Order: sequence, then C-alpha cells, then structure tokens
Amino acid sequence: MRSLLLALLLVGSLVAAPVPDEPVAPKGAAPTFLTLNSTSIDKNVLTVTSTRYVTVNEVVTEMVVIGGQNITRSRAVPKQVPQTQQAVYSLDTHEIRTAEGKALSTETAIPMLKATSVILLSDGPLDPAYARLLAKDTLILVKKK
Repeated sequence: MRSLLLALLLVGSLVAAPVPDEPVAPKGAAPTFLTLNSTSIDKNVLTVTSTRYVTVNEVVTEMVVIGGQNITRSRAVPKQVPQTQQAVYSLDTHEIRTAEGKALSTETAIPMLKATSVILLSDGPLDPAYARLLAKDTLILVKKK
C-alpha cells in the first residue's frame, strides 16, 4: 500500500506545471527621475531646477603591508555626490502626463508641480512596465512625438 502511494506521488509530481510566460522587456528607455528644487512656467516654458546624484571617483591614499613592507598606495573609491542642474522644456514639444497616461493642461499641472518633489522625464509614452511602479499622482514630462 505504501509503495502504491509513493508511486502515485512520484507520478503526480511529474505532471508538468504550467510554464510562465517569458518576461517582456519594456519598450523604450527607462524614464529619468528628477528631484525638484524649484519649477516655474512662463510663456509655455517649464524651467526645472533639479538635483541628481552622480558617481565620481575619489582618490584615497592608504598604507598597506605587502611582503612585510609598509607601502603607500592610492586607489579610486566611487562616491555619490549631488549635482544641481537647471533645464528648460518647451511645453510646445513636451506635455505633462499622469502615471496613468492622462495629459494635463498647464493650468492643472502648475499647482501639482509645486506640490511634488519628484517628476519623471520620458522621451516618449511611458511603457506600462514602468508605469505600474508609479504612484497615481506621479507627474511625467513626456516629449511629444
């Protein structure tokens, strides 16, 4: 009886489980996150001052012991540093959208831009693979096609 039960368990485990679909790579480049310091809209031009972190190599000098001798050597250590930049975007060539893809008028977007601290910058429509990761109130500056 035990061997019959064991045989049934073995045969049952050999039944193929459904194979999940292959993951689909997002189309297009990932959007760029901008941490806003300030924004202004004047004459259909959006000026954004943002901070991003860039990796720079910092040279560090250290004393090491090699073969019983003290040796001074330098090496590069990657370090994240903030970099502030200002960019200007024409709202004739860009539009402000929600994470769900809804286009916003300039009048609607202005108070939302002042209230937020992070927006996304995209060269085209945002792929659903990226959009599903965002909060509904995320704003995206999209280049018009």
